[in-house]
Amino acid sequence: FSEDVGKDLYKYEGSVTLEQSESQQTGTAPIGIDNTVWRGAFIRNTVDCVGLVLYTGMQTRMMMNSTEKKTKSSNVEAEVNKGLVLVLCLELVLCAISTILMA
Repeated sequence: FSEDVGKDLYKYEGSVTLEQSESQQTGTAPIGIDNTVWRGAFIRNTVDCVGLVLYTGMQTRMMMNSTEKKTKSSNVEAEVNKGLVLVLCLELVLCAISTILMA
């Protein structure tokens, strides 16, 4: 059992069913936010570790909470960009006119 993907980074509830093949005993173990490891974390000072992948790809909470960065530009910079586009278009028109007249 695992809860659906949500944007809350600090809440998770789930459980895993464990089976032992020798005696056919089953049991469930809870999985919560306290026993999850985030991407990029290191597990140290342990002999054994058993892992279970919860979410991958665009479903991860880190990806769902990430937003694209806005580009910061001033009003002066925006006006200069518009002016440069205008000058470039004007130069292209002048080149086309001079090419037609010289041919």
